Amino acid sequence: STAFTVGGALTSFAGQQQQTSANTALFRYQGAVARNNQILFNRQAADATKRGEVEAARQALRTRQLIARQRVGQAGLGQTVDTGSALALNTDAAATGKLEELIIRQNAQREAIGFLTQGTNFGSTASLSDRAARDARRAGNIASVGTLITLAGTVSSRWQRRQFRNTGLTGGFS
Repeated sequence: STAFTVGGALTSFAGQQQQTSANTALFRYQGAVARNNQILFNRQAADATKRGEVEAARQALRTRQLIARQRVGQAGLGQTVDTGSALALNTDAAATGKLEELIIRQNAQREAIGFLTQGTNFGSTASLSDRAARDARRAGNIASVGTLITLAGTVSSRWQRRQFRNTGLTGGFS
């Protein structure tokens, strides 16, 4: 029966070690995936910012082209383009164009912030997974050591009972 106890405890120990390795590997994998996702979302944030800047530059060009068309049209009608209502029209177009540029940039920044937030969340998940991997390794090792201690206690107890039986003393053991 002691042989079966030893065999069962060693099998339990081996199973605990395999479970520990599997859990640790799983948490490390999840951490790696989360870190990769963080990188991807940070790249998307940078891309959103760049796209916003490009679109804002396009808007600025469209605004300048609109003002140029207005000035050409006004000049074609014989109006002075740098005074009065012609100047006000050009100023309004410039202000509206600038406002549109700012809105484009702000929308791009909001999109980028969303991506950065998601990236940060993935970074936190990676940190938690790393911690879980360390904790799984420690818990598995503690459980394995516990199994070995229990095995040693059981074998020692059985050995002591056998020794007391051989000497005719019970010593409180049954």
